[in-house]
Amino acid sequence: MSKELLEQNIAKAQLETDRKKDIVKKGKMRQRYHFMPQTGWLNDPNGLIYFRGKYHFFFQWNPYSGFWDSMHWGHAVSDDMLHWEYLPLALAPSETYDDYPKGGCFSDSAIEYDGKLFLMYTGTANTGKGVEQTQCIAYSEDGIHFEKYAGNPVITAPEGISVDCFRDPKVWRHEDTFYMVCGASRNKRGLALLYKSEDMLHWTSSGAQPVIIHVVSGKGNYISNNHIVASTEKAGMETELSDSCFSAQVNALTNTDKLVKLDVTAVRIEKESVQNIILDSGSDKQVVLDRKANAFRATPVPEEMNESF
Repeated sequence: MSKELLEQNIAKAQLETDRKKDIVKKGKMRQRYHFMPQTGWLNDPNGLIYFRGKYHFFFQWNPYSGFWDSMHWGHAVSDDMLHWEYLPLALAPSETYDDYPKGGCFSDSAIEYDGKLFLMYTGTANTGKGVEQTQCIAYSEDGIHFEKYAGNPVITAPEGISVDCFRDPKVWRHEDTFYMVCGASRNKRGLALLYKSEDMLHWTSSGAQPVIIHVVSGKGNYISNNHIVASTEKAGMETELSDSCFSAQVNALTNTDKLVKLDVTAVRIEKESVQNIILDSGSDKQVVLDRKANAFRATPVPEEMNESF
């Protein structure tokens, strides 16, 4: 690990920003209300957190041009979420695990632990074997100046997971344990992988099977929302999307907890209710995603609904 190289690369990016910011500030299309970086390319917001009396906002940023390229973590703070003060960059590519020019320091989380501000991000590298993505840690005593953990990467892609589609960790704490869910891909199917840690540095698999959230033909997909989740390892949904149609296959539990497999051809949200989403199976059963129970249930289709799809 090279702390000096990280500091040099942050300083280099800051010099580039200072050189351009006054010119960019005069742009006619410059936003006056929504947040924009001082220069360069902006995409994903990262690690939104309240730490030591300030709202901290990190973001994916290429300070060198108005195009996606080598990703850094920009940083700003606010007292009210409306007026933002730019701070020095939090992260810049500097290590063999995150210095790929067409990658860098990808998204995604910030959390407070033991009086420090921890960042968990995806490092993107290419040592000649193609793009490799791993999960890494950085931390700060003051919430401004960050140091990358000497033991990075803390998580590498498990066997069978595409190493170029393993990214965007989201961390939270429940009681005394940290949990992290990470987007991944296996056999061109998107997955959510769950890990846990006692100290933010040493991570193990939760032991649960990865949950397939969504599938797009031809490529993997990533975490899109928190609604399509099964309460058991057996009950879940796989979808296929083409240019003109949507179809899905659901493993649903009947009222007797018998597992059934149904092809789904339409989606309808129950009127006057946001608790249930009904998926027509084209058979004598409908599949209900019960958000309260986080489970798919197969129930008989009422007669009056038989002609509704």
